[in-house]
Amino acid sequence: MELLLEAFSRGGPVMYLIVLSDLLLGPGALGIFALSAAARLLGKEGRIARALSVLIALASSLPLALGGVGFWVAQVQAESASRAVAPDQVDDMLAAGYEVALIPLIFGGGSAALFLLLSATAFFLAPARGAWEQETAAEESLSPEQETA
Repeated sequence: MELLLEAFSRGGPVMYLIVLSDLLLGPGALGIFALSAAARLLGKEGRIARALSVLIALASSLPLALGGVGFWVAQVQAESASRAVAPDQVDDMLAAGYEVALIPLIFGGGSAALFLLLSATAFFLAPARGAWEQETAAEESLSPEQETA
């Protein structure tokens, strides 16, 4: 927990935007997963669940994009700060600045990967588009003698 709090204090204000996007995407991704599981268990068509999982997959790029913005902002700040130090300390200053700049990028990338994995699982968990119709058509084509057997 301390490591996470330190990452937030060093990562800058973009970290809060990443968490906000996670709070918006998280319930949606879990809901789509639950919808896909329910469609699978009930034997219903999963067309809506599949479409929504594609939308969540596309929206999962938001935390990664915000992490990229945080990386860029921190990199610009490190470059500006390197102009204010002695020339022999520039390399150390830039190395420390780039290390801090990676924090929002890694956090946003991890969030994006988690939501992408969850939405891909929901997509493949939901029954295919024609699976329900094929099952229903197969049940209707059975004659009464075949149903009793």
